[in-house]
Amino acid sequence: MYPIFLLTLGVTLISYVYSEHTAAATFGDFEYTVSGNEATIIDYTGQNTSVTIPNVIGASNEYTVTSIGSGAFAQKFLTNVTIPNTVVNIGAGAFTRNYLTQLTLPDSVQTIGQNVFSVNEIAEVTLSQSLKDIPNYAFYNNKLKKN
Repeated sequence: MYPIFLLTLGVTLISYVYSEHTAAATFGDFEYTVSGNEATIIDYTGQNTSVTIPNVIGASNEYTVTSIGSGAFAQKFLTNVTIPNTVVNIGAGAFTRNYLTQLTLPDSVQTIGQNVFSVNEIAEVTLSQSLKDIPNYAFYNNKLKKN
């Protein structure tokens, strides 16, 4: 009887801890997940075409936005986005298929995913000094000009 109780208790605790870290929460027009005191924005549900991503999020602004999830802002008709200097990672296709014309990646950004800004109208980019690599098709089908 005692081993069954311990097994049940263990499964319950694991389920509770896992659900706390993977369940999406909402803050304004942003859906996000949390790991420790860091947040990943996983979806934008707003209608604005000009978006400023917050550097902190949560009911008491207790989580620092350090990541933007894959596809989080894809196909949202965005014309302008401001990324805070707390973001370290931007997932694959996060901003694909929008109408962005210029982009500034703050120096905090270290990694970006494939197709992250593909299919936009970007003509001018300021890259992060911390960026480790530009993956395949990161800026595919834009209006970039070689200087």
